[in-house]
Amino acid sequence: MAIEDEGDFREALTDEESALTDEADDWIQQTLHIPDAEELPVAVRAKYYAQYGVRVIREHWLSFVQLTIRGVLVNFVDSDWDAVWDISQISPDVLRLTLGLIPVIILAFATVGVIDLWRSDRALALLIIVVVVYFIGISAGGEAESRFRVPVVPQLAIAAGAERHRGHRGSLCALCASVVNQKRPNSGAR
Repeated sequence: MAIEDEGDFREALTDEESALTDEADDWIQQTLHIPDAEELPVAVRAKYYAQYGVRVIREHWLSFVQLTIRGVLVNFVDSDWDAVWDISQISPDVLRLTLGLIPVIILAFATVGVIDLWRSDRALALLIIVVVVYFIGISAGGEAESRFRVPVVPQLAIAAGAERHRGHRGSLCALCASVVNQKRPNSGAR
């Protein structure tokens, strides 16, 4: 529902979370006929929060889908460059561009790598896909941040390096290597 609000998403998220918690507490109080839901143990409240949450998701399923897609994109491609800018001497525009491109490039290499790996080692490719989808999926909610990508960085690196390791001539890495090698001065012409 915060995704539907105009303005700053983080502020809207905080407001909506607070309002939903209050509504859920009211619902628990009415359901259990108790004066204060906060007096219940957390484990008991969690059960009712889950039921209430499913009801809210059913009512606002499109917002839930939008929020999940936003979370996946934040997890995969957000760079959190402004945290680095606070301690850097480099221009914010340069930081935004360079740190914004790094996750996109890694994701591109990992995608090509896992496709190539699928042809030679399906078990490893499937393991990488399952682990990445699992960790990105469970952290793709409204509170998604780029730091939640950390558990899958090793899998992305393995996938990105897998197709380079195999050395296919038509691969993305081979293409990049040929471009880099063309720009180097000829070492034999000394």
